Amino acid sequence: MRNEKSVSKEHKTTQTILHVLYGIKCALIVSLFLGLGIFQSAHAQTSNRITAVRFVQEGDNFLAVGNWEQAILSYTTSMQTDMTYTEAYLKRARLYEKLGRHKESIADYNYAIELNPYLEFLYDERSHVRLLAMDYIGSMEDINKAISLNPTNDEYLDRRATDFLNMGEYEKSIQDMDTLLRHEYRLENVYQKKAIAYMMAGDQRKSLQAIDSAMQINPFSAVTYDLLGIIQMHEEDYETSLESFTKAIELDPNFGVAYYNRAVVYRTLGEATRAQEDIDKAIEVSHSLDNAYFMRALIRKDLGDLTGALEDYNQANARNGEFTEVLFNRAYTLKLMGDYNAALTDVDRLVSLEPDNPANWNLKGNICLLYGEYNPAIEAYSEAISLDGQYAEAIYNRGLAYVMSHRPLQGCDDFTRSLELGYEAAEKIKGHFCGL
Repeated sequence: MRNEKSVSKEHKTTQTILHVLYGIKCALIVSLFLGLGIFQSAHAQTSNRITAVRFVQEGDNFLAVGNWEQAILSYTTSMQTDMTYTEAYLKRARLYEKLGRHKESIADYNYAIELNPYLEFLYDERSHVRLLAMDYIGSMEDINKAISLNPTNDEYLDRRATDFLNMGEYEKSIQDMDTLLRHEYRLENVYQKKAIAYMMAGDQRKSLQAIDSAMQINPFSAVTYDLLGIIQMHEEDYETSLESFTKAIELDPNFGVAYYNRAVVYRTLGEATRAQEDIDKAIEVSHSLDNAYFMRALIRKDLGDLTGALEDYNQANARNGEFTEVLFNRAYTLKLMGDYNAALTDVDRLVSLEPDNPANWNLKGNICLLYGEYNPAIEAYSEAISLDGQYAEAIYNRGLAYVMSHRPLQGCDDFTRSLELGYEAAEKIKGHFCGL
């Protein structure tokens, strides 16, 4: 029976590194256009426009002191006062993006683009929000539109290379990066990203060559050493990756991602105490690593600290309620702690988010089985089996539910089937309940 859902081999570090390397671009271009009066209509001096400008300024003041809801209200009032005042839409769009409210941010960009369809930076900014919302196709459409409007802008080409990378189009990403290298555009940064592309494409030799090129440009880059550690970790060269992450930390003692990655390696090597020391440090120096709470929860669970693990799962869930690995592991931890009602609440949320994942239905069956709710357990296991007919564990678990609800014939059929699929635990229990 699977105990936990952990992060993948790359431990979700690729997107984290991409955010470190290519953080959200500031809106200097927007400010420039606004300063030049591009968005000022022929009626800019009307009372409505003047009032709308004042509401935007009021929103800016609220934003400066961290009063985000009041800032949103002020920007919204500005829009209601003058529906053609694009700056208000842009200000609210960027604030929504900052708050992670991507759908609302995109809606504001949509209206700004409707008002100004030939300003390429609007497509560029919306592309970034769509990328964060994991709408890779929409992001690609936007960045291609920006490039078509301004084909000499290497920043847009760089953004497209990132989009290709996130979409798994590694060759196309590398082609764009080769163009950027010929233009001598941000060489260290492009070589770093090129190393990621080759790593994901499975070409370790070229990945290491790209890392070496980045190091020749800047031999004191903590990010480059961290990427080297990720490549080595990807190849399961854990001892060497520890050295690279340690070097990255020496170069930048406040580099939270490097502490996180080294913690992942320590956990993989079974050194849970050292892993917790590093993950604690990662959380201390970087408050933006949402995955760190999830990782620390896994480490605390390894150390037998179920209460601490639950606290961290709650933290991770508060930061990202759609993080299904959190729900899965928190539900399992609650089950271990005997809080079946809370565990069932989490697993019901999980299956609503990922109804086509058989492991989620199997976990729901396990929780129902512990409740003694045999028919709901059988229904959940059957759903898992319908999604994956070779899911031997779910078949075995359904056999248990059948036997425990006094239906031995169906139970024995499931034990036999799971054993045929290689689930060895079924052999002993089949002999006990079903004979030879």
